[in-house]
Amino acid sequence: MTRDTRFYPDPEDFRPERFIVPDEQKDELLMPSSFVFGFGRRSAVYAVSSFPHRVCPGQALADPSLWLAMANIVALFDIKKAVDKAGHEISPPIVFQPGFTRLVHTHT
Repeated sequence: MTRDTRFYPDPEDFRPERFIVPDEQKDELLMPSSFVFGFGRRSAVYAVSSFPHRVCPGQALADPSLWLAMANIVALFDIKKAVDKAGHEISPPIVFQPGFTRLVHTHT
């Protein structure tokens, strides 16, 4: 669903600003957290503040785990491209292998 161009124009582009909208304009159906962790029979109904809503049972573990992992990566690593002896950035060729899952080859 997150790659459906009817809901997300240019789904392959990194554009986080598409989710930064005022609260009164938020459409819960278009927020990834409302369907990435499951919908329909794959979700469970929980009552939170006397208002039942559906969430994946594993979301309570996945959200904080992903946040902690990303926070540690950003805090501990200097993420940038490698440089050669002359100081120029090295951009590796990226080749995608089509299939059931997407596999990225960085070596040709």
